[in-house]
Amino acid sequence: MCQEVKVDQGHKLLLVKKGNLVELSCQHYTETNYAMYWYQQKEGKGLQLMVYSTDASSGDMEDSFKTWTFNRPHLLNSTLSVAAADIEHSAVYFCAV
Repeated sequence: MCQEVKVDQGHKLLLVKKGNLVELSCQHYTETNYAMYWYQQKEGKGLQLMVYSTDASSGDMEDSFKTWTFNRPHLLNSTLSVAAADIEHSAVYFCAV
């Protein structure tokens, strides 16, 4: 069974100075889907899972992304942040439910 879900990531493009805080947000609009995923895609590479969450307030962060902080205060939204932006963070980020 397939269901259409609207997902809003807010920023389409985010430019940040090196060393500054980066915060990405995601919101979806269905209360029947509990799983939320964040992916990173660097230029010329495939998607890499960053974090997977099945409920509000918790998430399983992949080892290579431990410098990031995941926050999910409600089932419908989450944020992903890194305290000090660096060139290694240049990528496309996707939120999925």
